[in-house]
Amino acid sequence: MDPEVGFLGGDRQGPLGRGGCGIREAWRGREHFARFLRLVTDAIALRETVDSERAFLVTRKLRVFADECEWPSARVAGAIARTDREVGWWRSPSNRPIRGVGGLTRTVDWSLDDPSSSAHHLNANQVATVIHDRRFGPWADPTCSSDERWQFLSVARIRDQIDEALVRGHL
Repeated sequence: MDPEVGFLGGDRQGPLGRGGCGIREAWRGREHFARFLRLVTDAIALRETVDSERAFLVTRKLRVFADECEWPSARVAGAIARTDREVGWWRSPSNRPIRGVGGLTRTVDWSLDDPSSSAHHLNANQVATVIHDRRFGPWADPTCSSDERWQFLSVARIRDQIDEALVRGHL
């Protein structure tokens, strides 16, 4: 296993290895994974190896505290949980603040009105990144699904909630 892949959850093999998919599907869980990639094309190539609405790829390590760096997985999951609590589970985590971040190990060029920026190119290829626009936050919420219906984390989560309500209604 590549030591530069960071995972959130109990399955260390994650979407890039074998195992864990059945558990994620049964629990309707998500796996956020991050990897240090030198080039935008590397991130896109990695995304093409994963096909799951339960996987969410985020690039770039975050600078926290003085000189410590960490993968964004846990902090993005925290931003999603905070969004669920403060706004609602249907809200996209895109552009929601990630707390405790002092910087990025590598910046991604980003501009709201520049569709040729790296952040927009990553988003178009279903890879999220962390940007800085008054605060640090994830840019976009694409899943790694090839099915167009489930290409956004918020849409897949809404479907999960509807499925759970239908199951509970038949008990």
